[in-house]
Amino acid sequence: MRDACKWRQQLDILTSIFMLHSTLNFVYMNMYRFSFLITSLLFSGSLCFAQEHKNSESNHANEGAWEIVFSTLHFFEPGSEAAQESLWGNELHLTYWFDHHWALGLGYTLKYEKEGKFGNELALIGSYKPVKWITFNGGPNFTPGNEEESLSVSAYIESEINIFIGDHFHLGPVIGGLLGEHAEIFSGLHLGYEF
Repeated sequence: MRDACKWRQQLDILTSIFMLHSTLNFVYMNMYRFSFLITSLLFSGSLCFAQEHKNSESNHANEGAWEIVFSTLHFFEPGSEAAQESLWGNELHLTYWFDHHWALGLGYTLKYEKEGKFGNELALIGSYKPVKWITFNGGPNFTPGNEEESLSVSAYIESEINIFIGDHFHLGPVIGGLLGEHAEIFSGLHLGYEF
């Protein structure tokens, strides 16, 4: 039994490293192929390894936990005229972890656009954490309309590396993108707290 758990943990780590490598190559890959690759890897991994680990943390896993994450991000829209301009913003996630691997939540993004304007986005987030130090987020992203554009919906994909400071705080790099009418890539740093 212990050999099977060790094998599963090693396979989880190798899968996580492969998924992280794929995420970091986001800029160099066609975004539609990237989204298909990540989606198929997430779903195939969850189907193959749906059983839960039985260990000392299993009692805590059934209780659930809240997490809040604050990120500072730099946005880049490839292939656009505005690609030469830097857009910065902040992101706030509030997620509820059902166990040590799966969570649902909301994300809010505030973008600092040119001429003192702000952009707002809201995302419904599903999170998967194959190992403690990496998190994958994904879901629909909604950008409210304004005078120039109407409501737009896009797919939200993000990965975080979690470097823990104590039992509750973590920080690390973030990379992700939006796939929709306008593709967008972002990267930055996050600081999170698990309740």
